[in-house]
Amino acid sequence: MDGVDLALFDYRKWKKEKLTAVSEEKTNEKKHTVSQEFTTEVDGEEHIYVVIEQEIRDYFFNSAGYFVLLHDVTMERNYEKKILQAANTDPLTGLYNRRFFYNYMQELQGRSLTLLYMDLDHFKEINDSFGHNRGDDVLRRTAKAICEIFPQGTAFRLGGDEFALIIDGIPDEEELQAQCDKMVYSVKDMFRSTDSRISVSIGRVSTEGKDMDIDSLIHEGDAKMYSIKQEHHKESGGRKR
Repeated sequence: MDGVDLALFDYRKWKKEKLTAVSEEKTNEKKHTVSQEFTTEVDGEEHIYVVIEQEIRDYFFNSAGYFVLLHDVTMERNYEKKILQAANTDPLTGLYNRRFFYNYMQELQGRSLTLLYMDLDHFKEINDSFGHNRGDDVLRRTAKAICEIFPQGTAFRLGGDEFALIIDGIPDEEELQAQCDKMVYSVKDMFRSTDSRISVSIGRVSTEGKDMDIDSLIHEGDAKMYSIKQEHHKESGGRKR
């Protein structure tokens, strides 16, 4: 605000035009202050500020101006974001991890939702035959395929070659089946030239508003997935999970 005549400066107008709120107001009755976080652009980059303002009143309690402190917390918030991201995501695939899966499911408790529980078929043989680098590549490509094929859901890697997708609500059955078929084809296509047995088994379960605890939902999804996996192994002549 260099060169601006402070006597003519309209703080409220400037605040409305330049700052975008990203948190709720916090009032300190004892100090008669209001604080809130805002974002604004500085030299082409987004910055986050904690804005603390105190209204200045004259002898007759009329508003005479504001005492305002802007504290740049961009570095702190970015650091917090990185820590939170590291705690909630799988470093190999970039998907949310098992820890965040349980937190996410808690937030959706009591709502109608659909769980797709996925497990790669013959994944151990991928590592044994092609090495762990190839196995890691398959996991990354599988994660990418899940996100691309099921854009309406939130994807997780639960561990190993187990993945989950949560859809908020009950999707159209035919559309969901078409997506599942496409997912199976996508994984098969990764190994079509080397091992046609490689595939993915998908167990589907919907709560439809039923009050199901997370472990029961996972157990049912895993049971349905394993039933499909057995069928896949019968077709390929194997029994290994």
